[in-house]
Amino acid sequence: MQKLSMIIPNHIQKIMDELSLNGYEVYIVGGAVRDSIMKVPVHDYDLSTNATIQEMQEVFKDYVIINNNGLKHSTITLRYNHENIEISSFKVDDGEEESINTDLSHRDFTINALAYNSQVGLVDPFLGLSDIEKGIIRTVGKASDRFTEDPLRILRAIRFLGKYNFKITAETKEEMFNLMSLLDNISKERIKTELEGIMVSDNIREILIEYKSIFGQIIPELILTFDFNQNHRCHVHDVYTHIAYVVGYTKPDFRLRMAALFHDIAKPQTYTEILKDGVIQGRFLTHPDVGSLIAQSIMKRYRFSNDEITEIKYLIEKHDGLLPSTKKAVRKVLAQAPNQSYDVFEKLIDLKNADRSDHLYLDSVKVDELLQIAKAIIEENECLKVTDLNINGHDLMKLGLSGKSIKETLNHLLYKVINEELDNEKNALLEEVKNSVMN
Repeated sequence: MQKLSMIIPNHIQKIMDELSLNGYEVYIVGGAVRDSIMKVPVHDYDLSTNATIQEMQEVFKDYVIINNNGLKHSTITLRYNHENIEISSFKVDDGEEESINTDLSHRDFTINALAYNSQVGLVDPFLGLSDIEKGIIRTVGKASDRFTEDPLRILRAIRFLGKYNFKITAETKEEMFNLMSLLDNISKERIKTELEGIMVSDNIREILIEYKSIFGQIIPELILTFDFNQNHRCHVHDVYTHIAYVVGYTKPDFRLRMAALFHDIAKPQTYTEILKDGVIQGRFLTHPDVGSLIAQSIMKRYRFSNDEITEIKYLIEKHDGLLPSTKKAVRKVLAQAPNQSYDVFEKLIDLKNADRSDHLYLDSVKVDELLQIAKAIIEENECLKVTDLNINGHDLMKLGLSGKSIKETLNHLLYKVINEELDNEKNALLEEVKNSVMN
């Protein structure tokens, strides 16, 4: 056993003491130990013990226990000190010795096959500490066994690669590619959870390129973009490589980066050619709208929330238009954003800028200036939606309008105000209705 000075929060130590005082072994295991070694803030503590689930339930009968399907996995979850703390019985197969070493042998990667308590110190039977120091990710035992047990570990390895910028060993990487088809058997919700971690990695561009066949396995719609020549003077990369570069240029926000991943997904389906200056060039005129629909299908398959789908579709649909350069143009873009959100507007500008950054002959834009204009519009409560108009349906009903015509008239007025063709003043709005709508 190796020495490790790990600071254990008082409420975690109290739970461990409860088990120890009742004669059971108990260890902090997995990510909490790994992150403590790496001087990374620890947010979750998982415990492992030789107590059975029935024995744990007896020890903690005066605590709040959340079952969470615990009987199936020999796990209880305590709600204590405003946290959920998971405690599991040692993982052992029939005929195996019931010990912490055996439990750790069933874990995914050596950097996670670590345990600690203050009496014993660090338990590290698979040299996880050495692998942390070397910056490598490898499985506990045969990689084929670990990935067959739970294929999601293939994506988890990529997530750790992104989170810590470690290297995956050759044997582990080989089996990730060999067994990636097993990901088809994993629930879409579990895959999405891993994607949420992977997509915000600092080295996401390199990850997308190196592991593109694995991304193609979980998102087959991407495969058509692999090595697809854009045949355009502004592009030096094939479609998929361009996508990877654009994702890498964006800020590490999950929704933004998923929009970047999908922004050109429809280019192969929308490819046409024109002769320009004696040279054949590729065009993709409808790719934002077609891509939005493809992305929607993927996101529904992966159980994205309605808010996520709405925002990501908007970013895809608007990524290819001209950049707003005036206050009026910014106002129009803000008005179209879901909930007229400044946050979404900022993501759109970031996506447009990232896209331009992987084009030849296109300069990046002055993002700060555009964001300042947008902030001013928001702060000044300028009219961006129908409810911001200084006129409402009741006013229009008094003029004799009804039903569908009320909605159409309000939208007409909003368009005029946003485009600076009409002041948002009640008398001016009423005059417009009388002169242009009712005549």
